[in-house]
Amino acid sequence: MKPHPVAVRVGTAAPVTFAVPSGSTILDAALNAGVPIAYQCRSGSCGTCRATLIEGTTHDVPRRLTSLPPAAHDAGIRLLCSTLPGGPCQFRIERRPQPRHQHAVSTGRLAALDELAAGVRRVVVELDTPLGFEAGQFVLLRVPARAPTPSPAIPTTAIPTTAIPTT
Repeated sequence: MKPHPVAVRVGTAAPVTFAVPSGSTILDAALNAGVPIAYQCRSGSCGTCRATLIEGTTHDVPRRLTSLPPAAHDAGIRLLCSTLPGGPCQFRIERRPQPRHQHAVSTGRLAALDELAAGVRRVVVELDTPLGFEAGQFVLLRVPARAPTPSPAIPTTAIPTTAIPTT
């Protein structure tokens, strides 16, 4: 398959066009071509490489879960680290100030605890106060101490609370 031409306009700058080889993400091809696109995770979890599809068709990298909500994808938003061109495409990237997220605290209750596979559980917590959440942020859960249960996924500690980073 021959490469697809992709044009990216960052802020008010003129669009830059580069070729995206078959199987390559738009972000990887842009970086290889020297196009300065902001990125962090390169796996679809942070949202830093978010862009708006102006023209053309794209495909998501197979079997990659991203932090992009379906409604945003339907509105033409793409994460360039997880997007493959389906032909010639054009994108717009807005210059955005770095968000300054404030620390928030909320309490809640365990709503569900489902065993998905041996040693893998889904935890659903209903919060007393809703929290805004954007791609790239993280949540720190504090769980009341109890008898330590060995788990390869969650570190245990002897202090009264356990901090569990989640994405």
